[in-house]
Amino acid sequence: MPDERIVVQLASPERKYVKVYHDFLDNSFLTAEEEIIFIVLKSYVDFKEDGGEAFPSMETICKRAKMSEKRARKNINALIKKGIVKKVQRGLTKTNLYTLADYARMWACDNAEDVAAVVQNKGVKPLTPEEHIAELERMGYKVEIKEKGLESEPTKAQIQAPKQNTFSTNKDTTAGAKSQAERYSIDNIKELYGYNDLIAQYPAKKNDIDVVIDILYESLNSTSDTIRIGKEKRPLMVVIGKLMKLQPDDLIFSIEKYHEQRGRIKNVRNYLLAILYNSREQNYLDLMNLGHNNGDF
Repeated sequence: MPDERIVVQLASPERKYVKVYHDFLDNSFLTAEEEIIFIVLKSYVDFKEDGGEAFPSMETICKRAKMSEKRARKNINALIKKGIVKKVQRGLTKTNLYTLADYARMWACDNAEDVAAVVQNKGVKPLTPEEHIAELERMGYKVEIKEKGLESEPTKAQIQAPKQNTFSTNKDTTAGAKSQAERYSIDNIKELYGYNDLIAQYPAKKNDIDVVIDILYESLNSTSDTIRIGKEKRPLMVVIGKLMKLQPDDLIFSIEKYHEQRGRIKNVRNYLLAILYNSREQNYLDLMNLGHNNGDF
């Protein structure tokens, strides 16, 4: 009948459930069976926004997914190959440990390389070389691509600083000699992160802000292929891409996070760099946690 209505009555109290996002359901990357296995694995994870760990037995996975062991293993291996699930064998008498990733950006990807990059970068898709060059040009740099030649010649790209600096400053407040091969001048970096406004708004934090700016200068001008973030080495371009997306508030958040720690830190600069690298995600998670504690979620 045209006026017929369907009424769904929910049971009370609410039963256990697993949160499945629309972007996950809409992805064009997984097969239907791979989606089922992912949902089954996620159903054994403590509720988290970005995935987490689960260790159900293969028998349990097969029972809940309604698949044979052969099919279940095949789909688990496919998820591992696509970078969405990691598996660790915990011993002969223990079940495997599965680590899941569930970031919004990864479900918009269509290949394993992009998914792996998003997972490694904790939910943020790193800049491609083309995007990085476009960002440099936006800041006023001229980028010239060169093919690899003699060892004494520059390779891949030569970056020329702009003729004029739009950021005005009378004195370089950051200590240390600056490399002639810098990608970004200290003035460009101060402009990018709103240094003058930060000092005006937080005058008592000037020394801390200067240290952070100096760390950003060194990182963005690094000549290494990788940069250590915490205990892991990450590709230089991935780190640069993420640091360039930071906003002035992220710098203040990182400074405050640093001062919250009470333990002894062996390498302050590396520790601060790790906080900066993860600051956007951590700030978001802190806000989510605050809202949850206030009963907003």
